[in-house]
Amino acid sequence: MAFDEYQFLRYFIPGSLFVIYTTALVIPILNSFALYFLENHPDVLIGIVGGAFAAGLAFGYVIYTIYDTFL
Repeated sequence: MAFDEYQFLRYFIPGSLFVIYTTALVIPILNSFALYFLENHPDVLIGIVGGAFAAGLAFGYVIYTIYDTFL
């Protein structure tokens, strides 16, 4: 049981950090039309970020596999 929790965190933390860093780096460089669209449709932004967090486990698995292979 503890191994499953450890494995979940091993994949979830890098995946979540990837999503957070990518979001923080992409939002400031969006053009004005995209920012205007996201301001008027906040449900789209919530869907994009929520979907990215849901896929965070897959991102984390890929990141950890690369890390484990080369380091």
